[in-house]
Amino acid sequence: MLNHLEQGLLPPLHLLSVNVPEGKWDQFRGVRVTPASKVVYKEVVDRRVDHRGREYYWLAGREEKLGSTPGGDHEMVEEGYISITPLRVDWTSDKLLEELRRRGWDEDWNG
Repeated sequence: MLNHLEQGLLPPLHLLSVNVPEGKWDQFRGVRVTPASKVVYKEVVDRRVDHRGREYYWLAGREEKLGSTPGGDHEMVEEGYISITPLRVDWTSDKLLEELRRRGWDEDWNG
């Protein structure tokens, strides 16, 4: 898996979300490349510090699924697989962006 990253497969502004099920390595069923499940977390965003002193945030609390994602990361982890989900950093909704512009949301103030 890591040899693919060394070959430059991951383009700029992309990252990989890796989810590992609870348990020991010899209990895992394998690895699956998955779409992201549509899930929101309620109640808890936990601020943590890694071993290098850098802050990060861990989503915790109650999960609320927003519909079904067949073969999604949550489903695969529940089935005992490590999931790898490629993500884009740019979350811009191009469709809504154009709709808001079309409806005149762009404004100039003071000149």
